[in-house]
Amino acid sequence: MKTSRLLILIIALTLTFCDDNIRISTDLKGHWKWKSTCGGIVGCTYPSQTNNQNMIIQETLLQQFVNGDLTFSKSYSIKSLVEGDNSMTYEVEFDDDEIWTVEISNNILTILYNSVIESTYDRIR
Repeated sequence: MKTSRLLILIIALTLTFCDDNIRISTDLKGHWKWKSTCGGIVGCTYPSQTNNQNMIIQETLLQQFVNGDLTFSKSYSIKSLVEGDNSMTYEVEFDDDEIWTVEISNNILTILYNSVIESTYDRIR
């Protein structure tokens, strides 16, 4: 009897403190960790100790950080939305008329820039 109670307590604590329990969402807003950028003449680049990128997307503001330093901050609006089975595709238009196509599926955000460069990010919050 004591063994089963202890086992139930351990399982409950494990589930309570597990950091991987991020809710699956197609919502654009959130905190994102960069995984890769591919395309153009450069090929692919990946995170390293000298190149670590994060992105925070708020209601109308998108910010990118490289190694903790703010490198990009622009207001945006959603020009169009297309909902898929388990995904959402956003056409994001910035105040300077730059347009990104952003797809979110299974907490992975993919940005297509200028039709040739693609960056992917994992949702961290």
